[in-house]
Amino acid sequence: MAFVSSIGALAFLGVLFLPSNIPMPPVVGLAKRLAPLADARIFLTLATTLLAMSGIFTVYTYLSVVFDRAIDGNPLIMGALLVIYGASGTFGNLMAGRIVDRVGPWKVLTAVMIIVIGDMMLFSWTGTMVATAIPAIAIWGVFSWSIQGPHQSRLVSLAPTAAPVVLGLNSSATYLGVTAAGVIGAAGIQTVGAHNLGFVGMGLVFLAFLMCQLATWRISAVSRAEGAVAAARA
Repeated sequence: MAFVSSIGALAFLGVLFLPSNIPMPPVVGLAKRLAPLADARIFLTLATTLLAMSGIFTVYTYLSVVFDRAIDGNPLIMGALLVIYGASGTFGNLMAGRIVDRVGPWKVLTAVMIIVIGDMMLFSWTGTMVATAIPAIAIWGVFSWSIQGPHQSRLVSLAPTAAPVVLGLNSSATYLGVTAAGVIGAAGIQTVGAHNLGFVGMGLVFLAFLMCQLATWRISAVSRAEGAVAAARA
């Protein structure tokens, strides 16, 4: 903790004294920040982010009780599972970005969300022992954190001139999803039990999957309409 605090203090001093001549961007009012939500393509993409992050963090927030049978009260196992999830997530993020550049966001999002849904569906079984918990969490980490990159790519392609705004909205959707996950997870533990919380998270990710497909359909529809107008003018 002391090390982290020291790094934070050094970063504060660097921000305070070093970048003194960086020009500030123009101020963007609240109305302009929210204006992209009027575009159904962007709204559905942000809804996908919110639901996906809600589903993933519904389980992650309560990982210690969802996988308590595998952890068996051992803090070393708990720490190892968190490290596996974090390392896998880093790899997934890097991998997804490279693949999106080749095949586009829709194919990546569709594939990774199907895998996440299938993986989370089995948490009530894979959470019974360490031998099954490790691969389940590794797969979950790789593919759950492969969602953000394609979403960011999609948002920037939809609104290139307002990229900082739509990416900011995506961050807000992420934080709202993470916040909601705590409440949803607590309610899920009370109703279906901690060991079945994977089904709750899976359901939210499935809704995110449907939103993703609706967003893709809307993007294609708008693209076809714009193409028809361009052809008519030519």
